[in-house]
Amino acid sequence: MSKPGLNSEGASTGTPDDSTHYQVETSIWFLNGRISRFSFWGRLILANVIFSCVFALIRISVTGQGYEFGPPSNAPEAFASLLVALVYIVFPIALIWFALATQVKRWHDLGHSGWMVLLNLTIIALPFTFIYLGFFKGTEGPNRFGDDPKEVVRRELAEEARKREDVISWADATRGNSKSIQRTRRPNRK
Repeated sequence: MSKPGLNSEGASTGTPDDSTHYQVETSIWFLNGRISRFSFWGRLILANVIFSCVFALIRISVTGQGYEFGPPSNAPEAFASLLVALVYIVFPIALIWFALATQVKRWHDLGHSGWMVLLNLTIIALPFTFIYLGFFKGTEGPNRFGDDPKEVVRRELAEEARKREDVISWADATRGNSKSIQRTRRPNRK
C-alpha cells in the first residue's frame, strides 16, 4: 500500500500530502516543485562555494610538491590520476544538474514552465534570466507546480510551534497550572 501523495512506485502524485509533498519540493536533485528567491540565491552561492573548494583542493593536490606531469610512474600515482580525472568528470555533471534543478524550480515559482531554462543557451538572454529568477517575486499561493514555498515554510513553522506549545502546556498541566490547561483546549487552526 502506498502513502498518500505517492503512487505505488514512490513518485509524487501531485496531491499535497504534508509529509511527502514538502520533501519532494525541497530535494535538490528533482525538477519538480518550487523554491523562493532566498533558496535560489542560497543554492547558487552554496554551489559556487563547493565548486571552488573542490577544484581548489584538486588543483593543490595535482600541483603539489613531488607531482610530475606526464604518465604515472607507479600504481598510487595512477590511482590518484584516475581519481582526479573522475572528480573532474563527475563533479561538474552533478553541479550542472544541481543548477538546472534549481533554475527549473525557480521558473516554476514564477509560474512558468521549466523549459524556460533553455534561455540559458542564448547568451543575450542569460543576464536577464538571472535578474528575473533572482529578483522577481514568485506567484503567491499555489500554482500548477505546487504550493507557495513561503506558505509551506510557514505551515511547518506553525506546526513546530504548535508541537512546542503542546509540550509546554502538557508540562504545565502536570504541575497543576490552570492557565496552561485552558490554553490546550483552544480549537485547532489550519
